Amino acid sequence: MSAKISLDHGTRWPFDSPEDWDGSTPLPEPIDWARRAALGVLANLGDRRGIKHELQEIDHDIRVEVVETLAEIIRLAHGGNSADMATLRTLLDAAADAAGIAYFRYTFGSEPEPGWLDASRTAFREAIRAAIATTQEPL
Repeated sequence: MSAKISLDHGTRWPFDSPEDWDGSTPLPEPIDWARRAALGVLANLGDRRGIKHELQEIDHDIRVEVVETLAEIIRLAHGGNSADMATLRTLLDAAADAAGIAYFRYTFGSEPEPGWLDASRTAFREAIRAAIATTQEPL
């Protein structure tokens, strides 16, 4: 499998997809280039005899950890910094909250009711992550 195909497969069928995901609904794009690279590497490994079956036996919580660790290794090898990613995640959460409040104010002309933002935060967070994922540049 070529590198390009591996990246595409890793994005379409992420190694760490939810256990109950049946592939019929699209998942959010990877948050950044390193996560996309990690998923591509794992897709490539998953296409190899002898490795494929072993990877399929890994529990979901370990799969999530493997993807996060591999992405972090890729970031560090590229000169990234894990502290920068923690800051990015904090900023992402703050941006999601701000976007949610602004959306509500613009749409309804008032402040959101208590609890509304908590219920909507994930959707705004995923929209921002999808926008970030469109770049190939390190964050």
